[in-house]
Amino acid sequence: MGRYSFISSQPFKVLKYKDTDENPLEVLKEELHKYRVVNDTNLPFVGGAVGYLSYDLGNYIENLPRTAVDDIEMPDMYFGFYNHVIVIDHLVQKTYIATPNIDIELEEKIIDNIEQRILKEEKKGIDSICYEEKEVTPIRLKSNFTKEEFKNAVQSVREYIRQGDIYQANLTQRFSGETELTSFELYRDLRRFSPAPFGAFLNFEDAHILSNSPERFIRCVNKRIETRPIKGTRPRGKDKKEDLRLQQELRNSEKDRAELLMIVDLERNDIGRISKTGSVKVPELL
Repeated sequence: MGRYSFISSQPFKVLKYKDTDENPLEVLKEELHKYRVVNDTNLPFVGGAVGYLSYDLGNYIENLPRTAVDDIEMPDMYFGFYNHVIVIDHLVQKTYIATPNIDIELEEKIIDNIEQRILKEEKKGIDSICYEEKEVTPIRLKSNFTKEEFKNAVQSVREYIRQGDIYQANLTQRFSGETELTSFELYRDLRRFSPAPFGAFLNFEDAHILSNSPERFIRCVNKRIETRPIKGTRPRGKDKKEDLRLQQELRNSEKDRAELLMIVDLERNDIGRISKTGSVKVPELL
């Protein structure tokens, strides 16, 4: 788990884009500038934009054809802008109500509204806010690949690498299934069984995103960009001794080291395209 958790609702503005001639990234940039948040607290987030960017937005950066079949019709970009947030600091066991507004009267109204909503939930009783484990039917997952199709796709990737067209590919499968759980119940189960420092539940009007990751993709603070890719994993051991053995096994794995070096090199290259020449460093690798 990470140190902080953030909860917010009722965005005052929503950005949603799908297959538009307008560049969504430029629109987002303008809106972020318009609603720029000055955070003079010790909290990492006090309000602002929360959402997601799809892989397909890469077409607005690189001049590439759209070859993917759009069979789920998700927006390319979805963001909500929030003028308040509940911040939970798990380390010191404190909870804060934060807002980036400099308008004191508006800030007081926001805080009062949040307090009234909390009191309303309290009146419903403790059962309305406590986790309740449900007995549900296991989800039957179905891949968008057959086994033979996936094997053929792997062979195609290997051939592209041999021909020099690419040197790496992210070949993924999408699994789908039906469940009796709500999206948020599913997210809480995900966090309970597989806690990770980077997770999010985005409850948009026509799309729900459940995200859970052990790695930081990218962070930008004071014009300093940081990424911490992860390649290669091992399960946790039964005890500390087995943990150390698995840790050493991972460190000695040539395959995992090669994969890590490849992704680090790739991200160095990408960050280098928008950074000052010679400023990209790898202070720690393993």
